[in-house]
Amino acid sequence: MKRLTCCASVLLLVTAAAAVQAETKFDAAARAKTIAPFVEEETAVVVHIDLSRIPPQPMFDFLHQVRLAAPLEMWKRQTDGFQQAGVKEIYLIAPPGIFSGSQPQMLMAAPVSSSEQEKALRAALRLRAEEGRMVGNVLVIGRSAEKEFQPVERAELTAAFEASGDTAVQVILIPPADTERVVDELWPQWPPQLGGGPTSVMTRGIRWAAAGIDVSPHKGLRLVIKSADAPAAEALRAKLVDLLRLAGQQAEVRQYVPEFDAVAALLTPRVEGDRVTVVSDEHHETFAKAVAALARPLLEAQARATSMNSLKTIALGMLNYYFANKHFPLPASRGPDGKPLLSWRVYILPHMGQSSLFKEFHLDESWDSPHNRTLIDKMPEVYRLSISTTEPGRTNYLLPVGNGAVFDADKTTELKDIRDGTSNTIMVVAVDNQHAAIWTKPDDWPFDPKDPAKGLGRFFAGSFTTAFCDGSAHWLAWPETPKQIRNLRALFTRAGGEAIEW
Repeated sequence: MKRLTCCASVLLLVTAAAAVQAETKFDAAARAKTIAPFVEEETAVVVHIDLSRIPPQPMFDFLHQVRLAAPLEMWKRQTDGFQQAGVKEIYLIAPPGIFSGSQPQMLMAAPVSSSEQEKALRAALRLRAEEGRMVGNVLVIGRSAEKEFQPVERAELTAAFEASGDTAVQVILIPPADTERVVDELWPQWPPQLGGGPTSVMTRGIRWAAAGIDVSPHKGLRLVIKSADAPAAEALRAKLVDLLRLAGQQAEVRQYVPEFDAVAALLTPRVEGDRVTVVSDEHHETFAKAVAALARPLLEAQARATSMNSLKTIALGMLNYYFANKHFPLPASRGPDGKPLLSWRVYILPHMGQSSLFKEFHLDESWDSPHNRTLIDKMPEVYRLSISTTEPGRTNYLLPVGNGAVFDADKTTELKDIRDGTSNTIMVVAVDNQHAAIWTKPDDWPFDPKDPAKGLGRFFAGSFTTAFCDGSAHWLAWPETPKQIRNLRALFTRAGGEAIEW
């Protein structure tokens, strides 16, 4: 199953939905009741998406305007599956790890009207028999079918749904009960670059938060934050205004958002009793710029964290393969005639918990044989770089091959061959979209000592992500100076003996 649960999807849904006239009356209590069985003590975020109110073209026009369309491609493919089955709404439920980039296992809940619709949805999403289960009239996807939920009373859900309004997308933040204590003990003060002061302004200021978003036909945002009391709301508003002011003093922010003053005015909150609100029904480009200004840094940070986790998983798969076979896999398996057949990415599947997918391959056939071609669409999520614009089935994670790099096309590599040290030698890189490869195809990144950064992916400001031969993942500064270029060349060679000048 193509995973529906990456964190970037939730962030994108916050910014990317469009609304049309609702067919049924908005009922906040009914929505809270629908997800009550799945809301647990650790639940931190709940998202409701009205699929019947998302006209695709206006949505994607807006996404291109704010430069967020590429990461939403996976969501678009999944949306097609829901719509094919006639499902009109879904809920996404996430624990606190969504904010840390730790790829927490989220829950998707899709209300269905009949067993026939359940079957249609399973078929549209290509779910295996053991994936997902019915709880009442809701198909639950994303956690083990054997999991027994232990719901807790979260009375604030109904109020939060009501506050976010009858919009196409509602995003609700409900900090777990121990959040205030943990933050106050571990992070009692804001760092100086964020203005200093006690973090209790935030923990007392946010009991829950709810956002409702519309994009079409009119762009609109409603954000409501429930505070402990009126003084806490006033203190939170002052802190948010101060954070906007500090952001406006940053040259890189001004460069990225030239109209920052207009955006800041649009996002300046006001206080209504014990609530802090931001309401905008702007029908012009400022709304899109505000969304881009807020969402892009979050998306890039999340994509970087997810990429690091993916690289660690891939590196661990490579090392597990090594210890099982006493050598790393070749970049490509070969047939009796020497013809390349399948990528190393296929052969490490059993070593990353993907044995069932590995067994589906015909290993004596090439990647583009009639049978193996059908498996391209089953690319594991670990091979997908969320911020990339490549089409489905392509990966940006490649091996450096040749010219002294860890891997050679025709000779397996052993740890003893990495004489520069596993912690000083790059194993896997994230390349740009031009060099991205079909994940099953034996196609990798040719290392060029003369230009060691050629073809690497510049998806993150000033850096790129890599995995090293010791299983660690790092983001490295983009090489600009001769010393940085020499260092990068040295990190790619396995036995060059070069000195690295940090």
